[in-house]
Amino acid sequence: IYALTDKSKSPVWPRWAGWLAIGGALSFVPESVIPYVTTGPFAVNGAWNFWVAFPWWLIWFGVFTFYMMRYVRRQVSESAVEPVEAHLEVAPDVYTGAVSLTPGGSAAPH
Repeated sequence: IYALTDKSKSPVWPRWAGWLAIGGALSFVPESVIPYVTTGPFAVNGAWNFWVAFPWWLIWFGVFTFYMMRYVRRQVSESAVEPVEAHLEVAPDVYTGAVSLTPGGSAAPH
């Protein structure tokens, strides 16, 4: 419902994603009969569960994850004082390895 009511300049999810969420929620309503049905399309292994509800959930999950990640990246880049870059600096004295060389050039264990 938030996707439908968000009036901000840059919404988290597009409006159509709100309708997708509502449709996905409604696709799970027939699953409330699963405890009472052992065969047929509304059983646990039935066509509704396998071909409607589960694929709809996968689509919903993918769409909402994509737009949420995009929104988080946008928020991080807008709030960063300087551009965010991935870099790793290791000072030479921090990592010495399992053995160190003695002044004569031979290896001596720690």
